[in-house]
Order: sequence, then C-alpha cells, then structure tokens
Amino acid sequence: MMSNDFVLAVVDGDSKNKVKVAGKEGKISEVTERQLSKIFGVKGYPTTVFLKSDGTKIAPISGFLPADRFLLVLKFISTDAYEEMSFQAFTQKQKS
Repeated sequence: MMSNDFVLAVVDGDSKNKVKVAGKEGKISEVTERQLSKIFGVKGYPTTVFLKSDGTKIAPISGFLPADRFLLVLKFISTDAYEEMSFQAFTQKQKS
C-alpha cells in the first residue's frame, strides 16, 4: 500500500546532509535534513509526516504505531477521508 499510494522519503533529523526541496511556487531550495525536520515540526522519533502533492502538511504522527493502527492511518490519508471527517470518526466507520 505504501509504495502504491505514497511517495516515501526517509529523513535523518540529525543529519547535516543537504537535500533539495521544492517550495510552493516550485522554487528549489537546499536544506539540511535537520532543517527539514524542523520545518515540519518534528520533535521526536519516529515521526511520520503526511503531505499533499503540493507539499502542504496533512498531519504528523509521532511515535510508534502497531501495524494494524498504522494501516488505518494509511487508509485514512490515501482515501482523502481526512478532508471529510476526524480520524476517530473514520475508525468508527471502519468498525461498522
């Protein structure tokens, strides 16, 4: 599911390695992986950040999630359900 519905990137929040990122206007900038982590508000590890195709942040998830719970999150994001309802409402709908 992840490789079919998402573009995956791993960022080392302690790294000084530079990466190229596109801004909202399409302008390419170089930042360190550490700076990128700060831009997205990462405060601890692991953190998963979901973005729209234009780079707008959808939601960050901090900490470890068991596989079954993470799969629900992936479905919530990939189906755009986050546009219509809370995650709690989504999980209740999945149970029924």
